[in-house]
Amino acid sequence: IALAVTFEKFGLSVAAFSGTAVGIIVGLAAQQTLSNVIAGIVVIMTGRYKPGDRITIINWRYGIIRVMYPHEGLPNGFTGTIRNITLMFTEVVSDSGWVYTIPNYVMLDALLIHRNLSPFKRVRARIDIPSSVDPWVFEERIREALKDGNIKEVRVKVGETWQSTGMYQAIIEVLADGKADGEAVKDRVLREAIKIRNELSKQ
Repeated sequence: IALAVTFEKFGLSVAAFSGTAVGIIVGLAAQQTLSNVIAGIVVIMTGRYKPGDRITIINWRYGIIRVMYPHEGLPNGFTGTIRNITLMFTEVVSDSGWVYTIPNYVMLDALLIHRNLSPFKRVRARIDIPSSVDPWVFEERIREALKDGNIKEVRVKVGETWQSTGMYQAIIEVLADGKADGEAVKDRVLREAIKIRNELSKQ
């Protein structure tokens, strides 16, 4: 009521103002819808991604999430598999099983990492080794243990560890097939490394 009295005081029409406000709201909503539809058409026509693709979606800030190891980082996004694409939205099933419905204009603007298109996958694992274990011998043993068709290359670097002066840190880097499960590869690397460390420590 007070707002209507104010409008009348200045000779403004409440009906005209209401119509303008509604028009602005409808216009903004239509603009958002149109942006989604156009983005959906672009995504479908260009084949930027398709159902079944496993991708990592990174937000517009392109940040990283710091992890425990120094000089390493992870993309600030989440990984999942494309389930469905419509003109308005893209459905993604995350690795945790959640189903995300993402506006197409967000997907078009995002940085996407195509997990199943990579020719190789780099996996890194670290393990503390007693200084009594020769790093050259450890490297030779781990190379032999990881020799198969899925792993293309194995590198071992030696670093210091702050936990004990009687230990060093072995950084194991492997290049695996692009379609391999990164977590499974890392699990195998660590299991083999622990086994070899225990065997060499007893010698």
